[in-house]
Amino acid sequence: MARKIDSDYDFELDTIHVYSEEIKNGVTGCLSIGDFNIDIGNDNKVVGIELEQASKNLNLSQEILSSPSKVDLVIRKYGNVLFMGIGVIKGTISAFTHVTTSSNQMLMQPVY
Repeated sequence: MARKIDSDYDFELDTIHVYSEEIKNGVTGCLSIGDFNIDIGNDNKVVGIELEQASKNLNLSQEILSSPSKVDLVIRKYGNVLFMGIGVIKGTISAFTHVTTSSNQMLMQPVY
């Protein structure tokens, strides 16, 4: 079953918060990696990601970020590698950025 994903955008702070419906069950902690703030739910799973400097990191205007057609929250774990990302779509315009953690290394890469 697909998870319901939603988002909130703050013009003043230029942050987008993309989250799954599981966030309603509560957040027990937050992990910050670069411009990513990762919400950890009660079951120790990622339930949301807030991206600071969103317009810069996604290379999208604030208008697009405030009213996207679709947002995506991507979380994948492969062994000791955790891949987390957010995607934003508005009409034919789309952008994606992610952060990957592996052991003690953390890499942040925008993908256009």
